[in-house]
Amino acid sequence: MKPEETGWLGRLSFLVNAAAFFMLVCAAGYVLLASTATWCWVQGRWETVFATWAGIFGLITLVEVTAMRFHDALPAKIAMTGVDLGLGALVLMYYLVQEKAWCVDHPAWNQVIGIGSVASGVAAVCLNIASIAARQVRKGEASRRAWIAFVAPALACGLVIAGAGTNWFDPFYHARVPPRGEAPPTRFTFWSEINGTFTPQEWQSLDNHSATIVAYTMNRTFVNDTFSWAQTLRDTYPRIKLMWPLFGGYYNWEEIENDTSAYLDAIGSLNLNNTVGFVFDLERHNDTCWHDAARWQELQESMARCIASIKAQNAGYRIENTAGIWMLYSHYPLGGGDRTEVLFQHALMSLAGTADWDGYQWQLYRGNAVSPASDPDSTNMYERMLSSVRGVGADKTVPLFGMTGVGDYGPNNCSVDGLPCNLAGVVKDCRLARSLGIGEVGFYTLDSAGTWEGVYYPSMFEAYGADFLDVLNASVSGLDEPMVIDVPGNTAFQTTAGYYWEFAGYSIDGITVGIVVAVAVAAGLLLERRRSRPSRGAAGE
Repeated sequence: MKPEETGWLGRLSFLVNAAAFFMLVCAAGYVLLASTATWCWVQGRWETVFATWAGIFGLITLVEVTAMRFHDALPAKIAMTGVDLGLGALVLMYYLVQEKAWCVDHPAWNQVIGIGSVASGVAAVCLNIASIAARQVRKGEASRRAWIAFVAPALACGLVIAGAGTNWFDPFYHARVPPRGEAPPTRFTFWSEINGTFTPQEWQSLDNHSATIVAYTMNRTFVNDTFSWAQTLRDTYPRIKLMWPLFGGYYNWEEIENDTSAYLDAIGSLNLNNTVGFVFDLERHNDTCWHDAARWQELQESMARCIASIKAQNAGYRIENTAGIWMLYSHYPLGGGDRTEVLFQHALMSLAGTADWDGYQWQLYRGNAVSPASDPDSTNMYERMLSSVRGVGADKTVPLFGMTGVGDYGPNNCSVDGLPCNLAGVVKDCRLARSLGIGEVGFYTLDSAGTWEGVYYPSMFEAYGADFLDVLNASVSGLDEPMVIDVPGNTAFQTTAGYYWEFAGYSIDGITVGIVVAVAVAAGLLLERRRSRPSRGAAGE
């Protein structure tokens, strides 16, 4: 048997390919396997997603290892180039392109490993192209036994991917919606202005269903005072309850304190006993990240003062939090904190020392105004609600659906089971929440938000009809028999790897990077040395 080609270009190409593959597979494996395994562990479920990603990862690894074995063959170089490009794209997306990847205090080791992996992959691709152009390729020699050893595991990985890519093996995706009497009726919360927005008939509908309104505009003008309207609701529609939002973050904690004081003063002086609580709307500011340690410490201290003031006035008030759609929970410490650790938009923050939230109103928006996310997005919606239920319980989970009246929930000319499709989408998501034991759902927004960036946002009454609350309540809480919903699109291809990456994406440190790089280089050198040695048979000839 002849020794492998040992020209400098071939040897360099093999060395770089080996090192690049090791770095890329470690980085991609962290996203596909480590973070997914972490998510499955804390959620107590290993079905479907983990098996699918494990199968895909195994297949990619098998292809690359086989290609390395026959490095000088043209098909092998093409296969290695394809794997490098595919893994490089995955690493680029989750280590470098996503905005949250840069919301880490320097040195950001996740960026280092991402840049190093992508750079080595690009170098390997360039060398493969150069090798092909230089015609330094030969027909790879592979025995029948070697091909069987490759094809059998490849078929096995393919079967795992195909089987786990369905929802047959995962009972959580067969959502059972309980009938009336088996569970309490679902409660409805709406974010909305209250300053004269609705007709008496609409207010009466909200009162009939004991709706809760998060009154998100504080207008103190003489002719349109928010608190005067709150008094009117108290006296006219006593079953409508109010919550007050506290907007901001570490960049403007002073505003949160000022608003808290203003709300408490008005509640006390005007006897607004229809108030049931407050919602902290803690989101990032523009494109900033949550790594200003001093301001973050000031925010926590400010929030502690606000919460103490609220509890001092009424210990029974609900104190909840709402944040962006990227949120997950952990049963164990993850960068500090405990079960109530959350991910607000693009940064990891522990609020366990500040507040034991009574509820979490998560912004689970299915689509924007002009680009509906389509029905398979129910999978992502369901995953997030399930994650919340597993993390803090169904009693603290309040999914906030939106944007109502547009996008997936917008006007259209079709129907589902006799309901217009726009309202049918709202009903379905509420049913999915009820199937998980969630007792309260929220909507953004109930009132007309007007025209924004050329898109008109109607009120929910305008979008779904004056009786939409009656229809919604009957369709969600008034079923005669239990309903089973098969959540669509339950495959790892439609449930993003980045969703699980949130769990583990910030635990990469300098030691990890050093080990990965050192082992990658060492592995490349050792493999090249072994590859370049004449075989025993060839040496004896």
